[in-house]
Amino acid sequence: MLNPKPALVKADRLLRAFGPAPGLTPRLKMRNIGGELPPKERPMDKTLAIIKPDATKKRIIGKIIERIEEEGFSIVRMKLVHLTKNEAKGFYIVHKEKGFYDSLTEFMSSGPVVIMVLEAESAIKRWRDVMGATDPALAKPGTIRRDHGFSIERNATHGSDAAETAEWEIDYFFKK
Repeated sequence: MLNPKPALVKADRLLRAFGPAPGLTPRLKMRNIGGELPPKERPMDKTLAIIKPDATKKRIIGKIIERIEEEGFSIVRMKLVHLTKNEAKGFYIVHKEKGFYDSLTEFMSSGPVVIMVLEAESAIKRWRDVMGATDPALAKPGTIRRDHGFSIERNATHGSDAAETAEWEIDYFFKK
């Protein structure tokens, strides 16, 4: 019979006394037989998600958050804010030279928004798939933007489009 390593014995005692830590996958809750550590978990990706003013005005924040959780995302940071025009301009600075910049920043500062950091495997791609195409008319049925969006600008949600963008956007709203 194998003798488990002391650290695993201690971890097993803590698990029995206090239960599994919140957010652990079922596989991590299983008892470790044989004294070997489980394979390293795949690192989770993070993305920024925003519930835009049109969705907060329609009082569908709860529906969108429920959908996020149903899709298996963890919400690791969240806050409700009313962006100033300057904050919206700073966030959307990459679109400054585009024709929709002024109307977009005006819209994003027109009411409260919910800003979240979502975490999951392939979070950026998965969140973009759940949101749907930017234009709700072109979004697939069952996506958030198809179900709740009105136009390209007023499309209920925002999501990062790449890892570098996600990092910048998360830092913009959740400075360390």
